[in-house]
Amino acid sequence: MTRVVLDTNVVVSAALAATSPVWKILIPDIRLERQFCLSTPLWNEYREVLYRPKFRLPPKEIEGLLYVIAVQAEFVEPEVKLQVSPDPNDDMVLELAQAANADLLITRNIRHFPVIWERTRVITPSQYVQLLDRRSRPAD
Repeated sequence: MTRVVLDTNVVVSAALAATSPVWKILIPDIRLERQFCLSTPLWNEYREVLYRPKFRLPPKEIEGLLYVIAVQAEFVEPEVKLQVSPDPNDDMVLELAQAANADLLITRNIRHFPVIWERTRVITPSQYVQLLDRRSRPAD
């Protein structure tokens, strides 16, 4: 089972462009053997950012997206506080990745994260979609 943490910018991208490849990341698929990992602080950040007036997202769409994520997520509450990033919100994501023993952290902002944190590989949404596409192809 691949344990995955989604940075807030990935969730916002999915909300703003439902036709984008980022949506492939969120679509439930039992063949993927994937487990999203969430913490309460990250969940609260998703909600707060999605409701920002600048995005003009209808509340019904926001709640639908949050539901899609929540039903696929395991909540993990980090006990260790980190201070490795210039942005405390990025530290919060790394704390979750570490506490959840995540395999992947998906972010559109890889320059603010190390390539690998503990055992977690940091990749972009497009890199993850490529992995999904490879896994969904039938074997030759």
